[in-house]
Amino acid sequence: MANTPTEPSINLEAMIAEAAYYKAEKRNFYPGHEIRDWLEAKMEWNFSVLLFSWVYVATYFNNKTHIIYLFIRYKHLIISFY
Repeated sequence: MANTPTEPSINLEAMIAEAAYYKAEKRNFYPGHEIRDWLEAKMEWNFSVLLFSWVYVATYFNNKTHIIYLFIRYKHLIISFY
């Protein structure tokens, strides 16, 4: 039986929970914003995955124009997240 590569196990929920924790920590864990923290963290992760996918596809097809366009078009979102 041949060895087949396996994809790394990614626990997206744990990553979102950690990002939400850091958001809560930034506001000193003031109560009442837990859902907002979670939704913002989830949105940021979804955007990051989407952006990475776009760049990966553009790179795969060796299309630097698309990479530059994506950065220019969405740089305000990228900068606001990081």
